Amino acid sequence: TLYPGNYAEKVCGSPLYMAPEVLQFQRYDEKVDMWSVGAILFELLNGYPPFSGRNNVQLVRNINSCKHLPFSQLIVPALHPDCVDMCLKLLSANTVDRLSFNEFYHHRFLRRNSAILRAPFHIP
Repeated sequence: TLYPGNYAEKVCGSPLYMAPEVLQFQRYDEKVDMWSVGAILFELLNGYPPFSGRNNVQLVRNINSCKHLPFSQLIVPALHPDCVDMCLKLLSANTVDRLSFNEFYHHRFLRRNSAILRAPFHIP
């Protein structure tokens, strides 16, 4: 378990979901997991990963040179701006700007839907 304030150096995982600091063999903290959450959320919304490359070097270049996430123009009109904001903050290449777990959990997109998430439901 990696606790806040601690760092790790082991490289493991699927490259399309790895934070850039892992792909670049840098020390990393718990925010690498938030990057992965963002990559998975992005792919669930769009049907494709946020970044790709022929190899890991190209993947890192594409991440670092990205100015705007490649959201599908078919879904952007249907996405709530808070959802887009959450994706952008989860997929920030700068770890200082990336959401922590606590910030993610309290993000306004999740908070605005918290009543829906807590609503009782019936399983027949």
